[in-house]
Amino acid sequence: MPLISVIIPVYNTESYLRQCLDSMLAQTLSDIEIICVDDGSTDFSPGILQSYGEKDSRIKIINQANKGAGAARNTGLEAAAGEYVFFFDSDDYLKENALEDMYSRAQELDADICICNAQDFDSDSGEKLYHNYLRPPLPENETFNIDSFPEYFFTFTSSVTWNKLIRRRIFTDYAISFDSLRHINDVRGIFLAMARAKRIALVNKKLVFYRTNRKESLMNTYAEQADSVFMAYSGLKAELESANLLAGEQIRRSFNNKVWDIFIFTMRYCNSYADFEMYVNKLKNEWLGALEMQNLSKEYFYNADRGVQYEYLLSHSAGDFLFTLFCCRSDSGKKATQKAMRQKAKSRKLKRENERQNEQAEKLLADISALKGRVEAKDCKIEQKNDKIKKLREKSELKNAKIDMLQASLKKEREISQQQRCELKNARHQISKQASDISRQSAIIERQNRLLGRRLVRLAVKISAAAANIKKRFKHGR
Repeated sequence: MPLISVIIPVYNTESYLRQCLDSMLAQTLSDIEIICVDDGSTDFSPGILQSYGEKDSRIKIINQANKGAGAARNTGLEAAAGEYVFFFDSDDYLKENALEDMYSRAQELDADICICNAQDFDSDSGEKLYHNYLRPPLPENETFNIDSFPEYFFTFTSSVTWNKLIRRRIFTDYAISFDSLRHINDVRGIFLAMARAKRIALVNKKLVFYRTNRKESLMNTYAEQADSVFMAYSGLKAELESANLLAGEQIRRSFNNKVWDIFIFTMRYCNSYADFEMYVNKLKNEWLGALEMQNLSKEYFYNADRGVQYEYLLSHSAGDFLFTLFCCRSDSGKKATQKAMRQKAKSRKLKRENERQNEQAEKLLADISALKGRVEAKDCKIEQKNDKIKKLREKSELKNAKIDMLQASLKKEREISQQQRCELKNARHQISKQASDISRQSAIIERQNRLLGRRLVRLAVKISAAAANIKKRFKHGR
């Protein structure tokens, strides 16, 4: 069983998906499974998933028709086997030690949930943006829950999924799942899990890099389904109340402050004044009443600006309320607005500078591309020459091999010839010796022959004399 199941819904994020997956595969905590749920992508995201799945067996790919991020998380949760689950977005990325730091903290304190901070950055310019996902006041104890920290339980962090490591048993034991809403589909799953946790721990480090200002992001399409916030939080409220988790005044105040913050936050995504007016009227005439938030004082809100905005909403038109969002603020709110405007101007300047640098970079890339083409042409010629040289070397090596064989054969023949010379020399020596012996024997025989000749002559003389005597006697005897 892996320590952590990372669940990543994927929908048309081909431009950012590789960076996301690379950051997962580079985690110092390696005992993880990465469940990628392709939610009916129409770009090249499925191909990227397949290539990464072939490279690393920890990546598991599930394909489904487009149902939204909430449904994709539920699909991944059903397939998860880890002790903890970590839901992530496919256009963001992690620090390499993120999962290890969060898991170590959770193990150290036996926490059901561990929450970290994050760094926002502009998708176009890359500029780091200020946003705090662990907002003071934070709990003093190392671990806490909805009972020990009720007053700020829903406001100290957001409902985003990607900065929370959650024990998987929380989801299975309490049958918790995510909404299938197009927007705000993380609220139910995250806040119900937090409300059920016995121990929650924090790692106040920016371990996640969250991409903002992405044109394709669902954050830019709130106006298409403006009631998503109301549907998400009214559903969450009903479930919390049925489980008796909103019984105290402090926890209810924390919940209402969170809901109001989200209502104000999502107003910025209205695409026109007509959308804004419809949103404000529904909020004032329907949603606040359904959420039992219609009779609150401005002191009820933790943020003074939010109190001012709440009072204006109830007593003024949508147009007047729009004015209060920018003008009728506390001094601290005005300072924050001025700071935001300065940051926005700085961001625009930086964006223009980035565009200029991008143009220069594109020109440089074109020059590099042309140079690369020339280098590749030269490389091709060099390669052809290398092929010729290789063939010549092969022929030369073949000839050298033949020469070596001939030299070896000649050497062998020389050795045989040398041996034969030695044998011939020995034979000559033997013959010379034998000739010498024959010569001596011939001399002896010749001497013997001469002696024999002389003896034969003497013998012949004697025989002749004897014959003469016999003849003489023969005559006398007759």
